Amino acid sequence: MDLTNLTLTLNQAGDNWTVKVTATETFTQSELNQRFADAASVFERDTGEPFGGADDELLMAFEFGSDATSREQTITWTWQTTSERLDTEDGSERIYGRVMLRNVTSGGSPIFARTPITTIDP
Repeated sequence: MDLTNLTLTLNQAGDNWTVKVTATETFTQSELNQRFADAASVFERDTGEPFGGADDELLMAFEFGSDATSREQTITWTWQTTSERLDTEDGSERIYGRVMLRNVTSGGSPIFARTPITTIDP
């Protein structure tokens, strides 16, 4: 299993935002018809900022499980949110998406990948 082609798209209409994280999940032939769980989160990057600490998780979605029926599938998670939710500090925000993929059938550790950082001013 692998995660590639991650993108983060943010569209603003007034104080409302549509946030999308897209990823391509790829599977080996032996992983087909096995069950996988995936999740996506959107974070505001805080590391190294004046207030330090961990990045802020702003949005999260979890898929409890689906079968891998093809070697490659593209998944998109979409959220509707507000400027207030995305605005965690003064000035611009550095936002990124992170995706997790785990083979539920065989167990084991999940893999993670993230999008490039996008700067917004909500």
